[in-house]
Amino acid sequence: MTKEEYQTRFNNLLADLNGSALGDALVATTNEAQLYIKTRIQETGINSEGQPYEAYTKQYKRFKNAEVKHRPGTKNKNNSSKYKGFTDFSFTNRMWMNTKVVSDVSEASSEIGKATISQTTDFDRNKMEWNTERFGDIMKLSKDEEKNVKQSYNERIAEIFTRNGLELR
Repeated sequence: MTKEEYQTRFNNLLADLNGSALGDALVATTNEAQLYIKTRIQETGINSEGQPYEAYTKQYKRFKNAEVKHRPGTKNKNNSSKYKGFTDFSFTNRMWMNTKVVSDVSEASSEIGKATISQTTDFDRNKMEWNTERFGDIMKLSKDEEKNVKQSYNERIAEIFTRNGLELR
């Protein structure tokens, strides 16, 4: 590669980095982190330290056991309850459905480079705060999840270099 070709590629890389490339990478990685957290909790009831969350109160467990899962317009043939046998912070799933990356690419592309996961309604934000006070930092990644997210981010950054013809080694 000539000096001029290298300079052109480098200028294109800088333009990409000054544009939305870093923000896109950060938002995509934050979405991945959010999915890790939701999936771990809803499918296993395990916290970021690998331990089961504290059990629901007896009253709430009874209430959740009494509620039957069903889809509108269908009958639940096996009469399964909403209680999965562990704390999953899922009754209506509204809190989880309203937990999203609330930062846009411009915020993620700023000098600070920040992407935030939060609840999109005051009601669900309050519910998450209450659950966090009682059960600990629900939105914390496990060490393995954190490692995977960092690797994904690094791969996304490397891809920015690659698409500009500048491979990282």
